[in-house]
Amino acid sequence: MNRTRLADINATLGWNIFKSDDYNFGLYVDATLPTGTRPSACYLFEPIVGNGRHFELGAGVLASWIFLRSGEYEDRYFNLAFDAKFNHLFSSCQRRSFDFCGKPNSRYMLLEEFAPADESLMGSSNLTPEIYQYNEKLIPAINYTTFNVDARINLQADVVIKVGYVRENWNFDFGYNLWARTGEKFNCTDCSPCVDEFKYALKGDAWLYGEDTGQTPIALSNTNSNATIQSVSQTDNQVQGYYNTLQNPIQEITGTDPMNISLPPVFVTRADLNMGETPVAVSQKMFFNIDYAWKDQDARWLPFLGIGGSVEVAKGSKKDCTCKCNCNYDTAACCDNNCGSCCNTNNTKYGAISQIGVWLKAGLYFE
Repeated sequence: MNRTRLADINATLGWNIFKSDDYNFGLYVDATLPTGTRPSACYLFEPIVGNGRHFELGAGVLASWIFLRSGEYEDRYFNLAFDAKFNHLFSSCQRRSFDFCGKPNSRYMLLEEFAPADESLMGSSNLTPEIYQYNEKLIPAINYTTFNVDARINLQADVVIKVGYVRENWNFDFGYNLWARTGEKFNCTDCSPCVDEFKYALKGDAWLYGEDTGQTPIALSNTNSNATIQSVSQTDNQVQGYYNTLQNPIQEITGTDPMNISLPPVFVTRADLNMGETPVAVSQKMFFNIDYAWKDQDARWLPFLGIGGSVEVAKGSKKDCTCKCNCNYDTAACCDNNCGSCCNTNNTKYGAISQIGVWLKAGLYFE
């Protein structure tokens, strides 16, 4: 799939407080109007154009200074430039898909749906009634773990400082760029763990059906909460299953071996999800650029050509930490267990990437 869209519209309004032929200092307000796409969780490799439909608003400071100029040639000089911009990315409603805590790619596993049990399904030697049993429906976990979130980023900073040398038509720049932003924050409007109409559990390799001594199929209550996308585990809370009486044990289908059931079954809730907010991101970049402008042409039309490159180094994680539980809800009132962090809270994750870039640019200044 591909998308072609106008990414974003950026607008800047500023004022040079101090200005002369050799220096300037100004302040500005910066805004970004989102015109691109927002995540919709419909495709595995979903094209995103723009900044995720975030409206941005911020402020910046801009300054430059020619600190060394040739006494003989006015258009030969060294200059220093500085630009720092700080923006807030407002909430954007996005549709995201999530994994279960500590289970990478678990969104692609199967969930079994549960409903109130037939009073005849019992477990253990004292015939404890089962409360829930399989409701004859399997769903991809991603259908359960996909919903709308309002995502925002409190602060994004972009700071550039560069030294330049101008010699007639040539311009040489060498600089440093620091880019950083705080982690995403989610406001979940439809992901409360208390609103499930049905109960869901990880299937793993759990048996869904058995049969009584009369070979009548019986929906079971088996769950496999410790299963992952790569492996399975033992059925949860196993006890001998019975149907109606101790004289009617549940057996394997087409067999005579007795079957266990989960009593109680272990359900998933949305409090078990790794909400996967993008963490803090910090990167540092060194760059160079060489431009040539045909200044000897008609001053109303000034063509230029440039080439440059950059090396960007991202700040890495202190420790690999693959999970952060969603603890935005008071789960005690409606969930089987409270959410606990899967990671040491002292660990710090960072979300930027290291990269190398080159560019070739051409343009035309005009009045």
